[in-house]
Amino acid sequence: MAVFKTASTALIYQAAGQHGALHSTIKPLRPGCRLLGAAFTAAGFPGDNLTGHAAITLALPGGHPGV
Repeated sequence: MAVFKTASTALIYQAAGQHGALHSTIKPLRPGCRLLGAAFTAAGFPGDNLTGHAAITLALPGGHPGV
């Protein structure tokens, strides 16, 4: 994970085979903020709160559940 601290988002995206990029409008709340860590995808549908709660429960200790 240490190498990702200095790599640009575009470089990581291309190295990953161009999978997993976020929309360009998703930005940090404050300039200079960074978040790095392992992640997993939780797919749900509008109004489905159970998937979000299950994903938070499955997040590993010390990880960032994205809440």
